[in-house]
Amino acid sequence: MTAKVETSLKKLASLSKTLNEVSDELSRQIGALESALNSYKLGIRAWFHDPIITETELTDWLARQRSRQDAVGSLPTRVRSFLKDVQALDTRRAKAMRQTILSAAHVYRDGRIELEFRGQQTS
Repeated sequence: MTAKVETSLKKLASLSKTLNEVSDELSRQIGALESALNSYKLGIRAWFHDPIITETELTDWLARQRSRQDAVGSLPTRVRSFLKDVQALDTRRAKAMRQTILSAAHVYRDGRIELEFRGQQTS
């Protein structure tokens, strides 16, 4: 009987310790979240007090967006040209070049292919 009580007390002590650790971690995360929220609120307040974007800033932004669209529009042509150049290489050189660009390639049975590029952030 006393062995069962001692075992139960040990389990309760262990659960209590785990609960305290989780509670402390939760408190830390709540503090970090409150801090982030306060800085976000301060940023919003500053933006509302000075929301004016000058015409030149807006014009510059639009020009940058247009240049990005032009770059995106020419991307398929550049990719095709790159693929032709790689296909013209011998197999070893093409594989060596591919290994510097890709970190993984996954081929699925349904025909899908996923490419993971080096330097790409995964979440």
